[in-house]
Amino acid sequence: MLTERQKKILVAAGVTALSLALPVALAVIGGAKMWQERKAAQLSPEHSAALQEAAERAADAALPVPTLAANAAVMECAPDETEAEVQRIVRLSGGVGGAASSWNDGVSIRIIAKIPADAESVFRDAVTRGIYDMKIAKGSDETTIVEVLIKPTEKKPGKAKRN
Repeated sequence: MLTERQKKILVAAGVTALSLALPVALAVIGGAKMWQERKAAQLSPEHSAALQEAAERAADAALPVPTLAANAAVMECAPDETEAEVQRIVRLSGGVGGAASSWNDGVSIRIIAKIPADAESVFRDAVTRGIYDMKIAKGSDETTIVEVLIKPTEKKPGKAKRN
């Protein structure tokens, strides 16, 4: 037979086991219901494709791929010097009070600089003349976009050195 002390210990152990099992059971049931709702809410492949196409059209409308404008500055440089040229042009855009970002498509590098409108001619001149760095006073609040396209030059076959 169980003594009074043993009965109290068994009751306390049962209450403790029940209080620990209740949160675990609720978590398992809640997780199962969330999994069922997720499965039910998944779109069919046709809806997914239509949704992706709609998102791509919206992205193209809001963020069009930069294109070469008629007034873009085109620079040619050796393939191993393109990174230095990009850094130079970005530095120049900061020097006139603007900012620039670059986009590399694997063939050429397009730099789009947003600069003060009154510094456009100075910026274009500095880019085409190969100026390394400059700082000018703060320009107007009106900005303009200047595109610079860097194309790598073709390597010319050279003569082999003879020893």
